[in-house]
Amino acid sequence: MGVQQKKIAVHDLEVGMFVSDLDRPWHQTPFPIQGFHVRSQDDVRALASHCKWVMVDIAEVRGVHESPESSAPRFGRKAGRRGQGRDVLQLPPLTIREPVRYEEVTTLKKEAKASKRLLDDADMALHRLFDTVRVNGVVDLKPLPKSPARW
Repeated sequence: MGVQQKKIAVHDLEVGMFVSDLDRPWHQTPFPIQGFHVRSQDDVRALASHCKWVMVDIAEVRGVHESPESSAPRFGRKAGRRGQGRDVLQLPPLTIREPVRYEEVTTLKKEAKASKRLLDDADMALHRLFDTVRVNGVVDLKPLPKSPARW
């Protein structure tokens, strides 16, 4: 279970394969992400200009109804369609089952004004608390309101 890796020559790469390692350190190449899907022949050409071979991830097949030929890795067979990529999978559009709709109770401007007042009141309460600690050396939380809504 999990992912296996296979070492292949760069010129045998096909669009859609996942390159998980190179024959040199990643920082010696222009590829910013360590591990990526080959999306075009340009990716293959870029890899070929820096590497001779790469490691490709092969997801393990978990199907009972698959023929041995279809479960073989794509690059393990002779590639008659090299460079054409893989078949495009058509998926239905994404739908959210139970979307949550929030009512706009107040405008952003009013909310920002109320938030500023709350922040200013909290700042003033903290300054008073720090002044009390500085003078008395004891934390006195009694003057602070119990609820931020009262700030």
